Amino acid sequence: MRRAAVVLAVLVVWSSFALAADSNVAAVVNAIERTYGMKHTHLPWIARAAIKPAMWGSGASMKFEVFEDQKLPSSVSVEELGKLASTVLGPDWKVFIRASSVRGKERTVIYVKPDGKHLLMMIVAAERDETAVMKLRLNPEQAQKWMDEPTEVGRTRDERSSVI
Repeated sequence: MRRAAVVLAVLVVWSSFALAADSNVAAVVNAIERTYGMKHTHLPWIARAAIKPAMWGSGASMKFEVFEDQKLPSSVSVEELGKLASTVLGPDWKVFIRASSVRGKERTVIYVKPDGKHLLMMIVAAERDETAVMKLRLNPEQAQKWMDEPTEVGRTRDERSSVI
């Protein structure tokens, strides 16, 4: 039993490092750091590992990095943020959504890229004191179900069992 616990712990730690080691996410994070003088926050492995169970059975995966308690300059427009990400991601990634709040304090750029049987999404979202870079690998069938019935797909197994 003890050996199984050690193996499980090693796998969780290893997968959290693999989760953080995505080249697209790293490229965008490095570009933000170089361009705006920010430094991303190293999240504890337990925080990264906690995401894994949420993705089980969905055919999806997520990789992310966060800049906490750091302000992306308000002078940086959503277009400028998008251009920076486009430069490092390359031409295979296409802009899907580009949005900013009325006052420009929240900026979001979402890119998509087909990847065999999956759809990749890269999300760069900047708020007042936090910027996040996320890469999602989605199963198209699951994504379609989620778009058709967002409340049903978002429910847990226990909630579904009580639905009449």
